[in-house]
Amino acid sequence: MRKTVLFAILYCTMHTLYAQKDSAAPVRSLEQVVVTASRTARVQDSLPVPVTVITQKDIQRLGSRRLIDVLREQTGLNFVMDEHGSGLQMQGLDPDYTLVLIDGEPLIGRLTGKLDLSRVTVGNIQRIEIVKGASSSLYGSEALAGVVNIITAGAGTTTDASLSVRGGSNGIADVTALGNYAFSGHTSGLQLMTNYYRTDGYSTTLPPFYSYSLQGKFRSQLSARSSLLLSGRWTYRYQHTEYNFSGNNPQNDATAENDAGAAATWRYVFSSRWKSRLEYYFSRYSTDEKLTQLNTGKESDTSFFRQHLHRLEWQHDYRVNQQSMLTDGIGGNLETVTATRYPGEQTMRSAYLYTQYQYDPGTRWNIIGGLRGDMHSVYGSVLSPKLAIQYHLSKKISFKASLGRGFKAPDFRQLYLTFTNPLVGYTVLGTEELKKGALQRMQEAGQITTIYPAAYHAAADLKAERSWSYNAGVLYKPAGAVRIELNVFYNHVSNLIQSLPVAAKANGWFVYSYINVSRVYTKGIEATAQVKICRGLELQTGYQLLYAKDKDIIDSIKAGVGNYATLTDPSGVRHRATPADYFGLQQRSRHQLNTKLFYTLPWWGLSAGARANYLSKAGFADQNGNGYIDRYDQFVPAYCLLAFSLEKSFNNPRLSLQLSVENATNYKNALVAGQPGRQLFAGLRWNWNVMKSNNQSPINEQ
Repeated sequence: MRKTVLFAILYCTMHTLYAQKDSAAPVRSLEQVVVTASRTARVQDSLPVPVTVITQKDIQRLGSRRLIDVLREQTGLNFVMDEHGSGLQMQGLDPDYTLVLIDGEPLIGRLTGKLDLSRVTVGNIQRIEIVKGASSSLYGSEALAGVVNIITAGAGTTTDASLSVRGGSNGIADVTALGNYAFSGHTSGLQLMTNYYRTDGYSTTLPPFYSYSLQGKFRSQLSARSSLLLSGRWTYRYQHTEYNFSGNNPQNDATAENDAGAAATWRYVFSSRWKSRLEYYFSRYSTDEKLTQLNTGKESDTSFFRQHLHRLEWQHDYRVNQQSMLTDGIGGNLETVTATRYPGEQTMRSAYLYTQYQYDPGTRWNIIGGLRGDMHSVYGSVLSPKLAIQYHLSKKISFKASLGRGFKAPDFRQLYLTFTNPLVGYTVLGTEELKKGALQRMQEAGQITTIYPAAYHAAADLKAERSWSYNAGVLYKPAGAVRIELNVFYNHVSNLIQSLPVAAKANGWFVYSYINVSRVYTKGIEATAQVKICRGLELQTGYQLLYAKDKDIIDSIKAGVGNYATLTDPSGVRHRATPADYFGLQQRSRHQLNTKLFYTLPWWGLSAGARANYLSKAGFADQNGNGYIDRYDQFVPAYCLLAFSLEKSFNNPRLSLQLSVENATNYKNALVAGQPGRQLFAGLRWNWNVMKSNNQSPINEQ
């Protein structure tokens, strides 16, 4: 014990001496600027809504390979995987309800509602901003749970280059090259980034694949008042998996995926008070899948999916006075889908208006109010308000509270899907196809034995899913080296869209469609703490307590309706059910805890980190058939993942070597899909710089 204390004193003393040697260096502000929460640049601590910022330094310290690896270690976020893919939960809400942006523009390609984030590399990410709580007042559909905005590095503010090479377990290879060129006078700049990634995969949840990514930006200061930013990105991924469905019919499932986007943004400053941004964005996502019989080489099935999004938006920011700012915008979307499982080309059109007022009277209050109206070609009009208030009791303590309305529009799958599983035999029909008589045509062809009453409800117009989101919290900063945040949240979702059987087929299977039925709530507490123990030694920890349940199930248990009235234990004995027996929605852990410890030895160019992520048990499957997860059903057991990283810099610090281990205890469980065993990685990063920054604020590219 005495040796440990002496070592700690010596360690901090050496850091102090090292800091004194660098005392002549300029002091940088630690205030983090955030743009996602208000669509304008604001200091994080002046925002009255829950915001998390992951910096480029954080990403490097984690030694992460893909975006999914960065986000899964954040408090209040969790990745889940099922037969439809992986997705990001926020505050216990389904992945469908979180809007994911790259530089403020939406990622598309939700084949089954979930958005696969493994296709996003972290090579040029400057920071990630996470806004929790309904944000439809600014961003419209899908921002019902919150927003994740991936902000990439600015274009050509310096002339430099970097190369990162990383390899490890499961045949993983990750190579990223990034280059910036600043033109004379720093009035223009160019950036290019390319990435290659491959893996041999592990189990059936992540098949072998390789991908190529290319991103580029060009900025130009056209005049003292106007600037132009052009950006583009493209990712290609190819994956394949071998299946053997019947024991004597091995097949290869190969999928090629393309994701591309381009944007042009023109900014104009009318005066010191008034500025404007005009932006056009285009995105295209496609997949081509081919199933081939390995014994014969014949194709047994092919499918494709094509999605296009066009967006035009015009935003104005007007500084009313020193204490207030007005932001308003107008825009429109044109979205089309063609796919094997959709009849013809399907189109959605929407227009929207939004306004926001930011009021900061004095030094104690921060108030933001906003309202957005969306007009949609399918589900009509929706209004989404939001109000957020923060009060600074002192320089150390501030309180914040926010209330927001969110919504999610029915997607193409729920409206237009026409799919019959060739291996099993069930059919899924979108509600628009039901309205066009698809079920009646199947009945006339002798494929239907019974049409259920639910079919007539499913043929009605689907309504947008709506939510009310409440957040309240406190920020405590007793010293510059300590930051503690506590947030209490409650989300209520109505008009939840669920699939249900609408007819029985002659082959013994069912026809499914969609209907607005359920009411879901999630509630809980989030707590985070950051402590800089001494120079170079930092502790970060976070905890979430979560309750996520379906109100319709609770009401059915109370009323003793059908299967909801009882539950069956493993021995077959039936018991009277109570609401306390209902554990909650699937794949939600009641407790989540993450801890990170980072330290650096600057005189050696050495840094290291240790991380632990704990998830308590989560409901997996309803084994006794009563329609909900109870204490006798199947659960994913609680588990904890440990990770370690070590980095050594050479040549001030142009060259660095990184070693890391993920899942150090080699934890495996068949119910934890997508979780490999122990993984070891080694990587090199090289930086080259020939021209320092002009020390001016770069053009706001967000």
